[in-house]
This record gives sequence, C-alpha cells and structure tokens, in this order.
Amino acid sequence: MADTEAGLLPGERLLWTGRPARARVIPGDLVYPGLLLVALLAALALSVPRGPAVAPGGLGDQVLAGAAALAGLIATTVRALRVKPDELRRTVYRVTDRRVLITTGTGHSWAAYLDQLAEPVVMSQRDGTADLTLRATEKFSLGTLANSQPLPRAYTPGSQPPFPVLRGLPDAELARQVISAGRERMMRGALDVPPVDAQPGSAEGTGFVPAPGEQVLWVGRPQAVPWWFGAADIAFSAYLALFVVAIGFVFTWARSTGAPLVPITVFTAAAALAFGYPAIGRVLRRHARIRRSAYIITDSRLVTTWRSGGRMAGTQCGLAQLLPPEVRDGSVFLNLAWPPPARRRYSQAQLLWPAASTDPPQLIGPSGPQAVADLICSAQLAERARTWAARQHTHLG
Repeated sequence: MADTEAGLLPGERLLWTGRPARARVIPGDLVYPGLLLVALLAALALSVPRGPAVAPGGLGDQVLAGAAALAGLIATTVRALRVKPDELRRTVYRVTDRRVLITTGTGHSWAAYLDQLAEPVVMSQRDGTADLTLRATEKFSLGTLANSQPLPRAYTPGSQPPFPVLRGLPDAELARQVISAGRERMMRGALDVPPVDAQPGSAEGTGFVPAPGEQVLWVGRPQAVPWWFGAADIAFSAYLALFVVAIGFVFTWARSTGAPLVPITVFTAAAALAFGYPAIGRVLRRHARIRRSAYIITDSRLVTTWRSGGRMAGTQCGLAQLLPPEVRDGSVFLNLAWPPPARRRYSQAQLLWPAASTDPPQLIGPSGPQAVADLICSAQLAERARTWAARQHTHLG
C-alpha cells in the first residue's frame, strides 16, 4: 500500500486502487498503421513500370517513398501492438476522497478533483473486464461562483488531455461507485481541508497587484529553464531545421545554374526566416521570456508576469478552472478542467509559445516544484471549502 499512497496530499485518503487486468490493443491506435499501409500499397502500385518511357530517377523516388512508408508502418505497428499495451500494463489508477489519479507506464500523471467529474460510465469488454470512462461536468457552479473571469485559451496543441479512460478493470463497477460517492460528498461540501501552508514572498518588481482581500501564498521565479519541452517540441524544431538546411542546398544549386542573384537571395532569405524562426528563433525568444518571468500563487488564482520591453505583461487563470497540477521535468504543468471551444485551441501563439505565455500559466523550473504543486492543490481545495461555506451561509440566511 505504501507505493500507492505516494504523492497524496496531507489528509487525503486512498479509497480504491487498481490497474488493467489485461493489456489489450486499443483500436484507435491502429488508425495510423492503417493509413501508412494504404500509402505503402499505393507506393508499390506506382512503382510498377507502365510503359517503355520511364522518367530517369522516377523509379528510385518511388522506391524511397515506399521504403519511408514501410519504415513508418513498422514503427507505428510496433507501438500500437507492443509498446502501448506494455505501457497500459504498468498503468496505476487511484481514487481518493478528493481526486482520481492516473500514473501511466511512462511515468506521466493525470488527476482531476471528484467534483470536476460527471458520473463515470462503465463499458463492458469481451475479455470479461470493463472500461470506466471519465467525463467533465457540463457546468461547474463552484468555478462560476469563485471566479467570474472567462475561461482562457488552452495551453498548447496536444497538451490539453481529454478526460481519460480507466481500461481493463476487473472491478470497474466498484470503482464507479467509489467515484460517484466521493463526488457527491464533495458536491455537498463535505470536505475536510487542512490549512494551507503558505510561503508568501515579495511581489515587488513583478507588476502584480492583488485584488482587495486576496492573499498571496507564494512568489517565485524560474531557477533552471529548459530549451525544449519534451520530444514533440524537439522534433518540431528539428523538422523545420531540415527545411532550412534544404533551402541552403537549393540556393547553392540555383547559383550553379546561373540564375539571377537578387531573386534567389530574396526567396532564400524569406524561406529561411519562415522556417528558421519556429525552428530556432522561437526557442531563443521563449527561453529569454521565461527567464524574465515571475510566478504568483494566491488563494484564488495563478499568475505569471514578465517584462516585455518597457512594460509588464502577464497571464492568469482562476484556481477553480484548473485540474490538479502535474510535476514533470522540474516544472509544474497545468491544464484546464473545461477546455474552451476547439476553434480557439490551435492558434499560432500556442504553437510557438508552449509553456511560456499561453493560458493557463505554466510554472517552469521553480524551486521545489513538488512543494509548489502541493501548495496549488491545497489552495484549490481551500477555495472550495470557503466557497461552500459562503454558499451555506447565504442559503441559511
């Protein structure tokens, strides 16, 4: 039991824990292998000579395309049939009196407060197990009462995870009952919250001014700022950097053919800037912005400020609008419990500024990230307790 109780908040009680009984293949993971199989078959069909006139080098290009499709097919198939089931096998699910917590086989975590969930749905499987689907509530009255600010944009493409599915459970109905009873207790305000262990600091120089009655719980700055945030971020830069290198080869080839210098130079410079900024420039600018940032946690919101030229800029989000934080690679990452409409989630700013100035704020490289995450959780729970107490007082009055 000791390992399953690791990472719980002070006073938090573990009610149920489980893991997948069977690590089956997820049908959705077979979509990409299927598409690549179609691409491979198409490449093989096009590589068949259809007449005496075959363009020089055409067959070689088709073979390369087929080889690339075959490599992609093998990689995605191995991931869908072997890697993902192995990750699922090592996944651990936990339900406490406050949260649902999931720790994946890759070590990543996801959590939600019980009152952020709608009633979970049990879906039986052919292998005798069942999946438990979690869903967000349609409307969270506590968040509306506690913070009247509109929901901000989501953090960055792909980072806002959908509410997950607890897969392959032998006791899915028991887990559903535990979650259902726990969320009912939280919705009634039956929540014993310990006092918040605030560590207030000086907000001088951050440009932050607390609202009347707002209490500052913690002020911090980045201690170590990474250049990239995960493999996808690195791959994005590397992919565009290859285009920059290719543009250099194109410029050299064009000059060797005697093409006019001015048009080629203008085209090369524009193309290099278009691909070079998202590949390298945005990383340098993002790194500099994060280093100039300050983080503030209050009893009702999370704020990030930074100096932009001669003025202070910033972004903020109400604590009631956020899922519990995740500590990863020395940083504290947060996601919205109720994502805004999809058309607002994939802006150019979100693509070029992950973990910097997009909403909700992300705390990159703070001192003691786990302590900061625990403080955010305590503040979120304390805000719930205050709001329910105020609502009860108003109702009785």
